[in-house]
Amino acid sequence: MADLQQVISYIRFELSQLVTRNVANALFVRRVGEARGSVIAWVRAFLDSHREEIGVRDLDAAAFVIVAAAEGVAVTASPEFYRTRAADELAMLFTRYLIGAKR
Repeated sequence: MADLQQVISYIRFELSQLVTRNVANALFVRRVGEARGSVIAWVRAFLDSHREEIGVRDLDAAAFVIVAAAEGVAVTASPEFYRTRAADELAMLFTRYLIGAKR
């Protein structure tokens, strides 16, 4: 019977740890999503204020693409690349996407 009680205690402990981690992860994911939405809205408003200077027509899509590209670089770039070249490379990418598309 003692072995069964130990197994039950272990299962309870593991389940509580799993629930705690999943709740924390769910809250983190929700907060990141909320922050991403705010950043996309800000970028979209910025693009709208420069509508005459850019060539893209769908500002919602452009704002999403810009935020997703920046986020992708931030998450995957090495610290060295991020520190030394990421800003210049992203600026060139965004400039070509926004202004290079002007017809």
